[in-house]
Amino acid sequence: CLYIWIEPCLYIWIEPCLYIWIEPCLYIWIEPCLYIWIEPCLYIWIEPCLYIWIEPCLYIWIEPCLYIWIEPCLYIWIEPCLYIWIEPCLYIWIEPCLYIWIEPCLYIWIEPCLYIWIEPCLYIWIEPYRK
Repeated sequence: CLYIWIEPCLYIWIEPCLYIWIEPCLYIWIEPCLYIWIEPCLYIWIEPCLYIWIEPCLYIWIEPCLYIWIEPCLYIWIEPCLYIWIEPCLYIWIEPCLYIWIEPCLYIWIEPCLYIWIEPCLYIWIEPYRK
């Protein structure tokens, strides 16, 4: 294998895989997967899935599912189900059922049953008739 490093900064080596990093900032390596990150901010890696995040704000990754969030506000992910929320206010997700709420006031969800309420006042729900 090939190893090169110049301290305190640069490290490169090539084994079955390639690793490069320049501290305190840049890290790249290629194994069966690719990892790149530039600290303190950007992280990207590609495995069977893709992960990207830029801290302290943006996170995106794609696996069999998709996850995106931008903190402190927006979260979206798609798995077998869809989840979206924008904090501190709006939450939507769709599973076999649908849930929507906007805090501190409105809650709507539809499962086999329907629930709606708007606080502090209105509550509606419809369920199947139960004995």
